[in-house]
Amino acid sequence: SIKNINILDCTLRDGGYYNQWNFDSKLVKKYINSIKDSKIQIIEIGFRFLSNSKLYGPFAYSKDSLLSKLKFPNTTKISVMLNASDFDKKNYKKQISKLFKKDSIKYISIVRIACKQDEIPLAINLSKLLNNYGYEVFINLMQINLIEENELIKILKKLYLNKKTISCFYFADSFGSLVPSETKKYCKLISK
Repeated sequence: SIKNINILDCTLRDGGYYNQWNFDSKLVKKYINSIKDSKIQIIEIGFRFLSNSKLYGPFAYSKDSLLSKLKFPNTTKISVMLNASDFDKKNYKKQISKLFKKDSIKYISIVRIACKQDEIPLAINLSKLLNNYGYEVFINLMQINLIEENELIKILKKLYLNKKTISCFYFADSFGSLVPSETKKYCKLISK
């Protein structure tokens, strides 16, 4: 039913690809005020990148120091995105501890992990760790249209086995190539 739909708005996170996550403070304030008037439940404010490139603006990192200055609506959860590809299979625990401090939970409720098919095991490990930190974790599978159906079923089964640490599953039309009939097919498969 339509009442059960939750909206995640990723305007700043996704829009940052066009301006390297350098948003004017007036625009951000206007954006947050417009969110207050909407029924949007989750704002994905930006990423948490491991690198500290000076080419990127503050929303590429969404540090606690930035988030503490923004006045979000009390009814809205704040999310950040991680790219599983940024993490090393052996050092991911140390890398996560650099990105998320104990106080981060005051500002962020949800961490969404973007991953490709071959990064699913790492994404599951990241989800377990982040869930232990107190975050809700969403998995965002990219390039779903490139995955064979039998392989997708295996991925979905793995994710289902980890449903205690993964709250939500997203699939992305990464290259704008999904047509409505394919999307319907994926939705049925995922629901099953």
